Amino acid sequence: MKGSLSQPVTSLKGIGSARAAELKNLRITRIRDFFYHFPRDYQDRRKVIPIAEAVPGKTATVRGRVKDARTFRTRGKYMITRITFTDRSGEINGIWFNQPYITNSLKSGKDYCLSGKVEEGNREKHSRREIINPVQEEWEVDRPLHTRRIVPIYPLTEGLSQRRFREFIFRAVNNHAEELQDWLPDKIIEKYDFPELSRAIREIHFSRDREGYFKARQMLIFSEFFLLQLKLQQSKKRIFGSPGISLTADPELTVKFLETLNFELTGAQKKVWHEIARDMEKNRPMRRLLQGDVGSGKTIIAALALLAAFASKRPALYMAPTEILAEQQYLTLKNLYREIPCQVGLLTGSQPEEKKTDRMEALLDGKIDILVGTHALYSGDYRLARPGLIVIDEQHKFGVRQRQKLIAAGNNSDLLVMTATPIPRSLALTLYGELDISTIEELPPGRRPVRTYVRGTESRDKVYDYLARRIAEDERAFVVCPVIEPSREIPELTSCQEMQSYLTDNFIPGKKTAVLHGQKNPEEREAILAKFRSGEIRVLIATTVIEVGVDIPEATMMVIENADRFGLAQLHQLRGRVGRSASPSLCVLIAEPATEEGRRRLEALKSSGDGFVIAERDLEIRGPGEFFGTEQHGLPELKIADLRRDKRLLRLARQEAREIMAAGQGLDFLQRINIDLEELELII
Repeated sequence: MKGSLSQPVTSLKGIGSARAAELKNLRITRIRDFFYHFPRDYQDRRKVIPIAEAVPGKTATVRGRVKDARTFRTRGKYMITRITFTDRSGEINGIWFNQPYITNSLKSGKDYCLSGKVEEGNREKHSRREIINPVQEEWEVDRPLHTRRIVPIYPLTEGLSQRRFREFIFRAVNNHAEELQDWLPDKIIEKYDFPELSRAIREIHFSRDREGYFKARQMLIFSEFFLLQLKLQQSKKRIFGSPGISLTADPELTVKFLETLNFELTGAQKKVWHEIARDMEKNRPMRRLLQGDVGSGKTIIAALALLAAFASKRPALYMAPTEILAEQQYLTLKNLYREIPCQVGLLTGSQPEEKKTDRMEALLDGKIDILVGTHALYSGDYRLARPGLIVIDEQHKFGVRQRQKLIAAGNNSDLLVMTATPIPRSLALTLYGELDISTIEELPPGRRPVRTYVRGTESRDKVYDYLARRIAEDERAFVVCPVIEPSREIPELTSCQEMQSYLTDNFIPGKKTAVLHGQKNPEEREAILAKFRSGEIRVLIATTVIEVGVDIPEATMMVIENADRFGLAQLHQLRGRVGRSASPSLCVLIAEPATEEGRRRLEALKSSGDGFVIAERDLEIRGPGEFFGTEQHGLPELKIADLRRDKRLLRLARQEAREIMAAGQGLDFLQRINIDLEELELII
């Protein structure tokens, strides 16, 4: 790109410091930034009809001559400007509120083009067609911009109007688009019949016809995906080109470990373990994502991988997103290694500093083989310990920078990231493009699907009466509430405190209920969970702290209050706390969804128990930007591509990027045509 494209927006006519500040809110600071601020919608205003054919209730574009203009004040002190336009077929009024200057800008006797929704006016006992705040433009203008064409509609910020912003975009495109330099390889442009970049930018903003717009859009979407995939492939090549640590599983130790289990690995677990074991043996860093539905047995695979690090005499780190999950996984691993001399330690943020220091020293001294922890692990310097393996559980709850920080401290350690929130393939290729993916696609035998019901608040008494009858038969139940205490701001939310009183007073007398949340200290949490396992406590009332890591097979019923307040993936995770035995289990969602999106989430959960199906539905409902949380989790802020809609182009872009990398080019081809990678702002 040439130098003028990097000039500040103030170099464009009509933009001063105040406008520049508004544009900065849209991340537009240079001329070239205008090109990649794409329209969010388009309106077809090409067809101009006689005024008499303008139908109330529909949008119309008409040509009319100013007949008269009047501005008056209402009793409510609003200023109303009414201008009457005529043609040979009739008259129509344009109505503007608090814009008296309009009477000076529209001249009597001149023709204008008006566009907007037509209404049946009835002001001052005078009935006539009218358009409220119409878009207007002089008929004799050389190049119509706001009417008589397909008009782009942009995402904006406070202070900027569509009209003014469209004029800025038009000037930028008209004056500078030709300076854009094509950067896609010639063979790709020819293969897919893509237009030049300058032509694509013109068409995407100010399209002349459907075919031109379609080709421009395809080219820009492909370009966005292609650059992203090249970056990911290059990152992967750089990682795999670095020297790594070879970790080899000890066959005798592995067999001994598997014999301590009271079940056999499923076929899917065996397949995934072989993939990971082969990766760990190689002399390059392993980067692998392990995904599987709730209850598919990812922890056992992680335990096998950790055991390989132990057999290779290298320490390992296991990071979990919450203290409850870290505590549960610490206890689980200790139990799994009960017949193996593998020492497991725990490091969490709530521990005293002295205890944290002791844990770090024990890892360095070889007294701890596996250190399980939360975000507190970030505070350690593990370069001296040189861990062989880092496992990150529930990866979607960590940010990309957090992950990279821990990996950097690990000094080319093998990395296994796990998630029980299945990721749609289009997202996985984008978010985790530098990782190889292993998927456990089958549940352990004997698991029964969890029946799911949606009930309104009027059915609450019946639901809990049924729950009381189930726990009387030595079963356990979870009740999940969105808040711990009653909320003054949102009184309709059911709190854990209110729920415990409600259950104790009406259905479950005595001390068979308990409340669990993240504000309790670790000793309290473990004591409550131990009593729940033993049956001393039959109903655990909790916040979403139980979302992951709580494995109690006796729990066969889950009730989620205000279920429409939770995300679809989170609801699926919560439901996964039951159905962990051969006993029939059910989940009841109590909700009064106020939005269509909330209703769709509940229906999606009710209709499927497959986490992969639910993940796709979640992506459809919420979109990629919300699926993980763009800022925290590193999902690129795609400016024109859509991961739900453009999967075909993503696959093509990935294929072409792989071929470029296989040919040994990478992003080097950009340098040969004198383009700096930093100048490409398509996905930055």
